[in-house]
Amino acid sequence: MSCCDQPGLISVNDALNKLLAAVKPHADYEELPLPQALHRYLAQPIYALVDNPAWHNSAMDGYAVRFADYQSGQPLTVVGTALAGKPYTKSVEKGQCVRIMTGAPIPTGADTVIMQEQLCEKRSDKVIFSGEVRQGDHVRLKGEDIKQGKILLPAKHQCSAADIGFLAAQGISTVTVYRKLKVGLLSTGDELKALGTTLHLGDIYDSNRYMLNALLSNMGCDVHDFGIIADNVQLIKDTLIKANNQCDVIITSGGVSVGEADYIKDIISELGELHLWKVAIKPGKPFAYGWLSNALFLGLPGNPVSALVTFCKLALPAMVKMTGGEYLPPNYLCATLTHPLKKRQGRTEYIRSHYTSNNEGELLVTPTGKQGSAIMSSLVGANCFIVLDENQESMVAGEKVMIEVFQPPLL
Repeated sequence: MSCCDQPGLISVNDALNKLLAAVKPHADYEELPLPQALHRYLAQPIYALVDNPAWHNSAMDGYAVRFADYQSGQPLTVVGTALAGKPYTKSVEKGQCVRIMTGAPIPTGADTVIMQEQLCEKRSDKVIFSGEVRQGDHVRLKGEDIKQGKILLPAKHQCSAADIGFLAAQGISTVTVYRKLKVGLLSTGDELKALGTTLHLGDIYDSNRYMLNALLSNMGCDVHDFGIIADNVQLIKDTLIKANNQCDVIITSGGVSVGEADYIKDIISELGELHLWKVAIKPGKPFAYGWLSNALFLGLPGNPVSALVTFCKLALPAMVKMTGGEYLPPNYLCATLTHPLKKRQGRTEYIRSHYTSNNEGELLVTPTGKQGSAIMSSLVGANCFIVLDENQESMVAGEKVMIEVFQPPLL
């Protein structure tokens, strides 16, 4: 039975596409010093200011020569030394060579570098080499990596540590990026208690808000934590209005199931608009999104693992787009299942699992324990999800499955 056969269910892909179509990047940019741009999304493309390398230079320690002069076993006269920060400024004439270090500019007149391992004899200022030499050996040509004016990084690109070094090599000191997304977090429910307090019958600690705060912080958001709000209509309404004035996105967990008694749904509907979905996803299913005057509202399921999975599969892509980035679907790997799995058709399942490889390089994957939506212990040892689509049924050990390896912000 597909999700389309179950009344009211929407597939994961359909839900994601509708959500992505409903959001757009905010228009706020800021200019940052290059070191502060790590993990930020570029608001405009960055172009090369100079050729890289900026001049012909040596890829090896050795001797810069005129290829036309080289004959194996015949001496050349050493007339100077070229260092990376102290180039040889004269011209290399017929029968001459220059001792050169890696990165040093190739002197005028020279066109080839003989690496020092080919030096077979040195007498005073005379050197003799042996072995084959080809014209242009060990010379890095000006602009062979990057030409001036070429696009280095496109708009919407998320800057990595390698990108920071790449831009620094161009002398770029500042970049223009999208402002960090401001995300408000709040929890509602009289059963939720703060960490460090004593639990009474029916109470639980407010774990979801801490988990979501960590996920949001890891993806570079500016998190506004509004804490636990008592089940009081006016208090919740006042907090949502405050969050709407301060934030781009408001996230809650719990109280979004159709028919569930909760103040959040009524207040969001009063202040803006609200859409309640039953998504064909496991763990998860209930998901809400809507708009207040300023902020996107995202309502996640209350069970911790359901909240995490729906955050990663729905909320995160929408926020990446709002932050100025481009959502890229996950990469899947094929692995061999080590234990049987029970599954009914109808929902896409994300099974907490751990993958390894054997001596032959084959990927093996094992579920990390019970898969209930409230069981967090199976997340702790997991490094991937086994992804079973809505039409998949139970599987036996030895069958091939697709896995989604955990990536930031889960790591």
